Amino acid sequence: MTQTSESGGHDLARVLDWTHDVRLASAQGTEIVREATPPELTAVAAALAVLSCDSLKVRYTLRPAAKSRYGLTGVIDLVVTQACVVTLEPVEARSSEAFSVELWPREEMPAIGEGVVGDLEDEELEPIDNSVVDIGRIVLEYAACMIDPYPRKAEAAFSWVDAAAEASDSGNPFAKLKALRGKS
Repeated sequence: MTQTSESGGHDLARVLDWTHDVRLASAQGTEIVREATPPELTAVAAALAVLSCDSLKVRYTLRPAAKSRYGLTGVIDLVVTQACVVTLEPVEARSSEAFSVELWPREEMPAIGEGVVGDLEDEELEPIDNSVVDIGRIVLEYAACMIDPYPRKAEAAFSWVDAAAEASDSGNPFAKLKALRGKS
C-alpha cells in the first residue's frame, strides 16, 4: 500500500510496514531475514521511481547495546529494473549493501540545531518509538541510495548532432576566419 504525502511524494514509513519490537532481541543478537512480497515490491518500485522492483531482501541482526540502545547491522539485496537514460530500454540492476545503525529511544536522540549538518563519518542514529523500530523505512532509505541515478545499457551510445548549427556555418566565427584566410 503506497501512501503519498500532501506534497505528492511517498511516505516512506508506509511503503514497507516492517517493524521490530526491540524488547524481543536476545543478548547475543536476534537474526532476522525479511523479503518483500509482490504488493510490497510494487509499492517500493513506485516509491523509488523505477520501472519495477524485482527483489528486496534484508538480513539483519538486532543486538542490545548500552542502556536502552540497540545496534542494527545487516545486508540489503536489491534487484530493480530501471529505464536506460539513453535508450529508455529496461536495465536490470543488482546490488547488495551492508548497513549499520544505532537505535536510540526517541527521547534520548541528540537534538540537531538548525542548519547543522551531521558528520558523514558518524554512526547513523535511528529512533525507537515505544520499543519499536521501523525497519522498513530504514531498508527503503538504504535501497534508495543503492540505485544508479543514471542507468545505462552497456551497448547504449549517445550521439547528438545540432542540425541547426551544422546548417548555418555562416554563424561560425571560425568558418569566417577560414574564409578570410583563403582570400589573402
